[in-house]
Amino acid sequence: MVESNVLTQVKNIVSKTLKISLEKLDVDADFDNFGIDSIIAMELMSNLSKEMDISVTPAQFTEVNTIKELADIIEQTKAANSDTVVEVEAVKIEEVKEAPQRQIETEVKQATKQRQQVPVRRSSSNRSNDSSGVNESVLDKIRQEFSIDLSYRKFNSIEDIADTLVSSHLDELLQHYNIVGEETQEEDTFVENNSSHSTDYDTVTYVGSGDIAIVGISCNFPDAPNAGAYWNNLMEQKNSMREIPATRWNWKEHYAEVATEGKTNSKWAALIENPDCFDAKFFGVEAEEAKLMDPQERLLLQEVYKSFQDAGINPKELAGTNTGVYASYEYSEYEHYLRNNVDRLELGANKPVFSSSSPTYYLANRLSFLYDFNGPSESFNVNCAGSAVAINRAYHSLLDGENDVAVVGGVSLNLFADDYIALSKYEMLSPNGTCAVFDDNANGFTRGEGAASVVLKRVSDAERDNNKIYGVIKNSNQNNRGKARFMQEIDIESIANVISDCYKDAAIDPKTVNYIEVDGYATKWADSFEFEGVKKAFDKVDSKEKSCALGSLKGNIGNLESVNGLASLIKLSLSMYNKKFPATITKNKTNAFIDIDNKNHPLYIADAVIPFDSIRKDEHSLIRAGINSFADTGVNVHILVEEYDTNNADAEVETSTEPQLFILSAKDTDRLIETVNNYIAHFSDADEKSFTNTIYTLQLGREAMDERLAITTSSFQDVLKKLNSVKNSLSQGKVALEKDGIFYRSAKQTDESPLKGIFNDDMAKMLIQDTKQADRLQKLARLWIVGLDVPWKLLWEHKTARPTSLPLYPFYNNRHWAELSGNDNSTPKPVLNGKQKEPKVVAKVETMKKAVQPEWFIYMAEGAKEDENSFSSVEKMELFLQQEIASILKISAKDVDKNLDFMELGLNSIDIGTFVSNTMNLLHVTLSPAIIFNNTEINSLARYLSETYAEKVANLSVTKDAHKAKSAQIANAGAIHDELPIAERVLIPLQTTGKQTPIFAVSQGGNGTTLAFQHLVHAFGNDQPFYGLEFAMEANQSDAITIKNIAETNIEAIKKVQPKGPYRLLGYSNGGMIAFEMTKILLEKGEKIELLGFLDCLSPLQPVIDMVDEIIGAFKEKFISPSGEKIHLDADKMKSMSGKDRISYLHEAITKNGFSIPKKQFEDTYEILITMDTACRAYKPSKISEKVNNILFRATKGYMEGYKKLVQDYGWNKLFSNKIQISHIDANHFSITDKEPSIEIAKKINALLKKSQKTNL
Repeated sequence: MVESNVLTQVKNIVSKTLKISLEKLDVDADFDNFGIDSIIAMELMSNLSKEMDISVTPAQFTEVNTIKELADIIEQTKAANSDTVVEVEAVKIEEVKEAPQRQIETEVKQATKQRQQVPVRRSSSNRSNDSSGVNESVLDKIRQEFSIDLSYRKFNSIEDIADTLVSSHLDELLQHYNIVGEETQEEDTFVENNSSHSTDYDTVTYVGSGDIAIVGISCNFPDAPNAGAYWNNLMEQKNSMREIPATRWNWKEHYAEVATEGKTNSKWAALIENPDCFDAKFFGVEAEEAKLMDPQERLLLQEVYKSFQDAGINPKELAGTNTGVYASYEYSEYEHYLRNNVDRLELGANKPVFSSSSPTYYLANRLSFLYDFNGPSESFNVNCAGSAVAINRAYHSLLDGENDVAVVGGVSLNLFADDYIALSKYEMLSPNGTCAVFDDNANGFTRGEGAASVVLKRVSDAERDNNKIYGVIKNSNQNNRGKARFMQEIDIESIANVISDCYKDAAIDPKTVNYIEVDGYATKWADSFEFEGVKKAFDKVDSKEKSCALGSLKGNIGNLESVNGLASLIKLSLSMYNKKFPATITKNKTNAFIDIDNKNHPLYIADAVIPFDSIRKDEHSLIRAGINSFADTGVNVHILVEEYDTNNADAEVETSTEPQLFILSAKDTDRLIETVNNYIAHFSDADEKSFTNTIYTLQLGREAMDERLAITTSSFQDVLKKLNSVKNSLSQGKVALEKDGIFYRSAKQTDESPLKGIFNDDMAKMLIQDTKQADRLQKLARLWIVGLDVPWKLLWEHKTARPTSLPLYPFYNNRHWAELSGNDNSTPKPVLNGKQKEPKVVAKVETMKKAVQPEWFIYMAEGAKEDENSFSSVEKMELFLQQEIASILKISAKDVDKNLDFMELGLNSIDIGTFVSNTMNLLHVTLSPAIIFNNTEINSLARYLSETYAEKVANLSVTKDAHKAKSAQIANAGAIHDELPIAERVLIPLQTTGKQTPIFAVSQGGNGTTLAFQHLVHAFGNDQPFYGLEFAMEANQSDAITIKNIAETNIEAIKKVQPKGPYRLLGYSNGGMIAFEMTKILLEKGEKIELLGFLDCLSPLQPVIDMVDEIIGAFKEKFISPSGEKIHLDADKMKSMSGKDRISYLHEAITKNGFSIPKKQFEDTYEILITMDTACRAYKPSKISEKVNNILFRATKGYMEGYKKLVQDYGWNKLFSNKIQISHIDANHFSITDKEPSIEIAKKINALLKKSQKTNL
């Protein structure tokens, strides 16, 4: 028999690839005899594709066993793709074009092995010999007689041909003999309706009962803490995969470029921020319990809450309903961490007890418990298909009426190196940090992590309830591959079937599907099998245009494993809502195993953004998209999503200019301030058309919490102005003014409220409906802020509005992690709070001894600013602060991390005061220390300054010309600062959160000295409000200052925060005497004192040394150089100087010792300290007759130089009727407010207060 040209070509290519001579090449020998492995197979397919201008897919290759069979299938493929097909009748043309696709159905069954492994081939000895010669005449007869072309495949006998005709071409045979009667038609209909592979889309009637609405979404993905950021990153084609930071785990300890036992070949990941953090108090979880909870469970709690907020649904209103919870996960790393280290956990008596059961089932159950949901509560672990399986379960549960609302959540974290090592062993991870779906160089996936949640309702219910609808799930289908040659095999048939059945059950023609988000294995081999499965599902689409795009999110955020399905659903939900599909960034060069350019299928890759208007067939057609999600255990899920038809929605939302009540609430004041900041940012470019929807969402779609703010307003412009006013007032510890239509209060939701007993729904209804009352909104505001439930729905009767997307609740990022005792380097190091907990910058002496000269100089320009580079306002302030801090730390500005806390950078209170003073001089303003406490990182402080002093910052110029900047600074040297009022300089709100009685701590001076309390504030935690008190005086007032009038000024200030006692007072150093006098005055006025604490403070009865000697002692302890050198001062010389000369002498001395405090700041601070010290020396108080709960924290390492043999109680017992308690703290007078001493002090104070409260009971 003459050898075909195709066979000759194939033989030549195989010979060259395998390096076997043509003479030794047996075309009928099994490929197994040639020793073909996965690498050789891929090389052979690549060579065939290049040299023969065809696409040979892995699916086709795995179904042939010899060179002859390979040539036959290539010949058939080339014939199918030929552009010179003879034109015949339309029906026959379609039959000819279908032939190669039918061939694919038969030839690619049982294909594929995941992860680029060549499967064990079927031995040719098990196959019957070809009888093509005998059958050729029969096939010709069938083609001529019945117009059925069977030449695309081989048959072993006449019976084999007959079986194929009956099984696959019965319709054509019956029609040929004209015996399609009524009985046959009925039978045919039955067959059609029960077939899993074909649907008559023109005859099926669809009632539309399978539509499920996506009404709420939330996600925390790499570089995307919310859905808005996720969408922006997708549209901006952002790749969030990068090297694993050392704050997570040190990849250098576990990494090897080549395959090595116990090592990972990947150092890459797409990670989220703060996986170890959680707002435990928000969810009523004790701190110790939070440490034992899987961080995945904690993150899921927050995402589910936010998805309800996004939906405009208050989850508390769903209590007792059949709401279902469906959650997915895959890994339990934290559980293993706890199990493996249970004896080393620093948890006291609360160490966990483990059974053989994994506690991860709590993922769903805790949510049901928390919100009192009574519907199904199920957790799924189905590998990468987990969240898609959860969506599928929720979808069908809603259709069945099992739920009326369903929430689906998924979470996956990569906390340690262990799973990286395991996955590397199976060669699943990309060694170069890619997730190159569709790409010719795809070499595995890069791990991503995240948490996500969606809220689902039946469309009819969502429309009834006026819900926002992102998109509609038309159908969801799940199957399993079943039996295969190995557990991880990818099966084209099952992939095609899960897609086809999904569309068939929804009566959707595949040609109307515009996009598919693929699962994306990210290997060249495996991706081709998914492609073939999708292509097979579309094999009946007769259109020759490229109408269905393929996309993948994995190039953006990596493989989120158990969260993949949700990430895809949220991507498509946002696409439907924004009317465009994002571009796919996974591909550079198209996978050679994917015949994407073949005109016989409608598929193409979404390389660019696809606006819906560019693919919409007509104005009435809706865009549709599918989601593939597969697990290597054989689970396949396909979800069909459709654009929501807004024609079904109610009338357009009414726009109104009438006054509305804008409301916000939070768990505490700090979170309310953060909420206000978020809304200010959100409203900066808001469209007034959404104003009504915003008010509606806040009133009906948010939980009412304790800290409440209500504003009467009629526009975004007005509410923005008032929110800025609120922001400034709350940050200073003030209450907003009601005369401006701003109502604020911390609601005490108890039965003690006198309004509770007289206010009811009927009265509320009367107030709401009485439109004649001009002040009805103000009355409603006052009722709501004191804690009463206002029936907001009554306000919206007969009005059209629906929920809109607004900023979500700003949870605290508090670290909850079970720490280990000891220093075992073999134990995986826990993740840190998204950043180093130790100061990133080491001690100054270990870095650079000489300050680095700044690259840029920033100054206030008199005229138009002259930037040499285009800097935004925020960038200018960030640059200035970075350079200031770099100068203090004597490092490069580039090494100063804008995201680290000032304390984490290694700054002490003097350092912070220095750069704050320079900042004030730059802007000609006065900054309260409260500003620094509320903005503890460079980026945060820069934003605050840019917003608060927008005009001043805009006038700053940036140059590299030091002379120009210096000249401008000299010219502006006399500029007057915007001074703060005395009241704002006295009371410094360091922390306003929490429900505890506030602590008022008197500092040792003024001008920012409350910064010394920064560690103490953190040690008390978020539930303890803490206010600092500083001494402030007007110019030339020093002679009239006494301890009594300082105390009276302080009392006036604290009563604005806490009008009545009992009071908690602290005093540090000389501030202790002021705290003592405050106690005397308050007791005389009938107030109660719950606590009076002294932080290493001498009694006014204690003999003191000369003031100059005391100053020298203080300076020697406070201003120690980076190398540990104490400042040198001459006491006799100082005593002979005037006051001004002393200031200059001291400033010069500390400057020489490495401190760069501005002269003006130093002068002001010195004057305040001297005035206060003089008042203390003159203070001679009488004894307090009442018992006071008091305590002295005495530094064990000495008071300061010059003071020796001090009595144990510092003389305080002579001034109290009860004996003072003394607690010894391992510190000196100046380090007693450092981190560790502050933690000890906070513990002692809390214990003392607890004991006192029990005694009073």
